[in-house]
Amino acid sequence: GIVTECKSFVILLDMSGSMNEYEHLARKTLSELVGQMNDQYHCQIIGYQGDQAHQVITTQWQQDGKLASMSPSNVTSALAFGDSLIGNFGGSTPTFHALKTALNYNAEAIFIMTDGEPTDMADWRSIVHQITRLNNGSKKIYSVAIGNYRAKPELVEFLEELAKKNKGKFLGVSD
Repeated sequence: GIVTECKSFVILLDMSGSMNEYEHLARKTLSELVGQMNDQYHCQIIGYQGDQAHQVITTQWQQDGKLASMSPSNVTSALAFGDSLIGNFGGSTPTFHALKTALNYNAEAIFIMTDGEPTDMADWRSIVHQITRLNNGSKKIYSVAIGNYRAKPELVEFLEELAKKNKGKFLGVSD
């Protein structure tokens, strides 16, 4: 549903507990995004969640901290990694931390897939402001709301504003 000319991406997948309900949508969305890539693309996938002590846990596909060329074998590996993330949902939604982490990569774009509002800052507007300032126009940020997003106007407003301020687009994915 999102068309882009970008060839290098960081994909952020919300692994919070509420995503359990939307496991099939997360798998389908990640599969559609990664499955379209070929060796002209470079990618990193990061799952993010917060634990009970408010520590942020990130799980990265490429442990060297770099983007991988999306050869056929890496597409297969990335999809298998995505499946392993999807089986481990739990905790909170530290979106600000995940976005800051993604900004450190040498990528043209960031895709963030989530079903819920951030839990690591009290005001989502602060996240949009700080991420937009840190990004400084260098990366496009595409946001994907997963699940029953129409019932969450604050989530939609946050993701639309994040995408708009960072030259990206918003997409909602539901059943």
